[in-house]
Amino acid sequence: MKHNTDLSIIGGCGHIGLPLGLAFANKGLNVTLIDNNRNNVKLINKGICPYKEDNADTVLKKNLKKKKYLQLLILKK
Repeated sequence: MKHNTDLSIIGGCGHIGLPLGLAFANKGLNVTLIDNNRNNVKLINKGICPYKEDNADTVLKKNLKKKKYLQLLILKK
């Protein structure tokens, strides 16, 4: 599977990576979030921000709808 990505963020579903990714996606970039936290990835894919961030749920849902956001899960060995 091929994805066109402007920016990839390792730890993208964390307290820093997610807001950063949201900010770039909100500016129109295609963002790939890479993380190994399965729970956070599931929540984000459902449009739910796992952390308290002002307007994050709204921005997240908007970008998921536009398909500007990709979440990738790295499995631990």
